[in-house]
Amino acid sequence: MEISLIIHSILKISIMIGLGSLISRTFPFNNDSRKIFISIIVNIAMPSIILSSILNVEITKDTFKMIAVVFGLSVLINLIGFDWLGICFELLSPFN
Repeated sequence: MEISLIIHSILKISIMIGLGSLISRTFPFNNDSRKIFISIIVNIAMPSIILSSILNVEITKDTFKMIAVVFGLSVLINLIGFDWLGICFELLSPFN
């Protein structure tokens, strides 16, 4: 059930991208109107699609733990810096 919601969200975003590509080839847009469309899609449409798919998923204790772990790792990566983490992986990698 959860996979179908993810696939449904990805399909919605893909359709939006396809329609945007088709419309931009059909009608000429100047830079200002292009920036407005991109801003609307990035700031309103995509978060709305993601939020609606999240609200359709039943959140259990395990799901909440997984969300908390991913959020914590995201904060940690952003605090220490992604470049620093990449350098550590490169230095400590057994494939060097």
